[in-house]
Amino acid sequence: MIKTVELFSGNGLMNISVSAKIDTGAYRSSIDETIADSLGLEPHRYKTFKNAMGKQRRGIAYAN
Repeated sequence: MIKTVELFSGNGLMNISVSAKIDTGAYRSSIDETIADSLGLEPHRYKTFKNAMGKQRRGIAYAN
C-alpha cells in the first residue's frame, strides 16, 4: 500500500510530505538517508543489517 505521509524533524519544526510504502505488520520503519538528512535527523548509533543486497551498516536515528 502506497500512501502520502508527513514526516517531521526531531524538534517538530520542519516537515516534508513523501509517498511511502506502508507495511502494517512491521515492527519498525525506515526512511532514506537523504530524507533523514533533510529533516536534520542525526544517527544515534549504527547497526549492520542483512538483506538481499548483502550486509549494510546503517545509522539509527529516533523520531516520534
